Amino acid sequence: VQGIRGVGGLVGMIAKGSVVRNCTSAASVNTYFDGGGGLVGNGSPADSDNTVNLIVNSSASGDVVGARGGNLGSGGLVGFSFGSLAIEESWALGDVMQPEGPHAGGLIGLIYPAGGGTTVTVTRAFAQGDVHVEGTGASGGYSPGEAEAGGLVGVMFEGVVTDSFSVGSVTGDVKVGGLIGSAVTINPKSLGSSYSLGVVTTDPSSGSGGGVLGFSSESPSITQITATFWNPTSSGISALNDYGSEQTLAQMKLTNTYSAAGWDISEALSGSSVWVMNPASGCLPYLRAIPESRVGTADTSGATACAVPAPAPEPAPAPAASTEPAVVPTVEPVVIPTTAPVAEPVTLPAGAGGALINGVVTPVTVAAAPGGNAVVVSAGGVTVEVGGTSPDGTPLPLAADGSLVIAPTGGVQMGGSGFSPNSMVSLYLYSTPTKLGELPVSASGSYSGAALIPAGIEAGSHTIQAIGYTPDGATLALSVGVTVKSVAAIRGANPTVKASAGAKATGARFTVTATGVQARCMVTFWTKGTTVKTKAGVAGRASAMLTAPSAKGAWAITAAVSGKGCEQKVAKSMIKVT
Repeated sequence: VQGIRGVGGLVGMIAKGSVVRNCTSAASVNTYFDGGGGLVGNGSPADSDNTVNLIVNSSASGDVVGARGGNLGSGGLVGFSFGSLAIEESWALGDVMQPEGPHAGGLIGLIYPAGGGTTVTVTRAFAQGDVHVEGTGASGGYSPGEAEAGGLVGVMFEGVVTDSFSVGSVTGDVKVGGLIGSAVTINPKSLGSSYSLGVVTTDPSSGSGGGVLGFSSESPSITQITATFWNPTSSGISALNDYGSEQTLAQMKLTNTYSAAGWDISEALSGSSVWVMNPASGCLPYLRAIPESRVGTADTSGATACAVPAPAPEPAPAPAASTEPAVVPTVEPVVIPTTAPVAEPVTLPAGAGGALINGVVTPVTVAAAPGGNAVVVSAGGVTVEVGGTSPDGTPLPLAADGSLVIAPTGGVQMGGSGFSPNSMVSLYLYSTPTKLGELPVSASGSYSGAALIPAGIEAGSHTIQAIGYTPDGATLALSVGVTVKSVAAIRGANPTVKASAGAKATGARFTVTATGVQARCMVTFWTKGTTVKTKAGVAGRASAMLTAPSAKGAWAITAAVSGKGCEQKVAKSMIKVT
């Protein structure tokens, strides 16, 4: 579905008490400026009577591209809303791309008040697609010179978001947040009982990035953020501010993390709670009303419940008085070496995990992390999360089977918890043992950092190992099988070109689309008399408008891929002009 502004996969604009219920769209949406939504383009045009429009139990799975900037933004479900709108029990799975800014959100791009009591509420909703904004936005927009990107909402001038979450990656230059890109001073707004697990990447020099909220022009007392969590391992080193509550991945899988904060959550598969978490969902919260919101990988360890810390034991009764002198047992303190242990070589197939405690094979679990860019390896109370990055630091996707893929001259982003406090963790890469580096463990037993993959590593099967000490002094080595490929091969650089039916008439305007392109690479389309350049989105798709040749006959359409770090590929397709 294509248009200028306010373009939706199902509806362009809804107004005056409209209800969109039990609807879905898989259409891809492309807007010439902005205001594109996977389901609805314009959620409300600011009707004077402020009648609330409703979107309930509805979803969109197509990608959304706003191709020429503008100032209204685009979203995976709804492009923007000027008036009263309620989004309930709805979700978006597609990627959202604004190549020239400004606002993009995994669920809705822009929430703007029209005055007179209008408001937008988002409750029991989630977004899973990647969100990407390039540049610093269009001048003259609501936030001149800015380009907000949020896992749920791009920019929020008012409204309420509750019981919602996002797991897709969010990238941009400024004001980038795992849930909300930017909260701007106009009306009160709030965010509560929500979480983000997406990778957040922004320009560190901008100082505007966060696992929950990228930027706020208000004091926290106006922007109410309550009982909202994010994981630093998933959110990356560019998540700079401290809005929301930072949690380790292990804490994000504890029911008590949420119940203690007042969430309506239960481990029971049957019931009426808003949130559910259990081993079948990988012990990550999902919305009971939306079975599709189970984003975790099922736990295969045989666990029957997600870990909840046991209550503190009752104090022991005081011992009876004795005239005999008390005998104090001698307990030797656990001494942890100041240097990390050396590698314990092991060879594993891609996706398989291994664990050794003091050299003894130990049961291990391997699961894909939310967002699809990392795997989590757990054993003996220790958790390690590792993901591959391209040479420019961009996260690489997992293979189709969920296993980890890394690239020569790229890197790995690692983090974990459960190791001995203030110790060291060593990172190794096999087949030939290659030490990638050492990372310090914090006083809480967690660590995070990055390491580079040497340029000479051959393509094929390898193993990554993190080895350190448990709190009781045991040596623990966690390993996972990986595959080494070029960045182009990982991202499936194999473009194909397809023209719309409009190409059949002489001089007609038609759409040409290239798929299978490396994400964010430049694509130059041309046919006789017309050349257009555009950039591929995070889903590896690029589209443009061409003009059919004025002469009848068979003509070639060519798409050439270029750009730094991009594999130079050329694809062609034929059209017949009559």
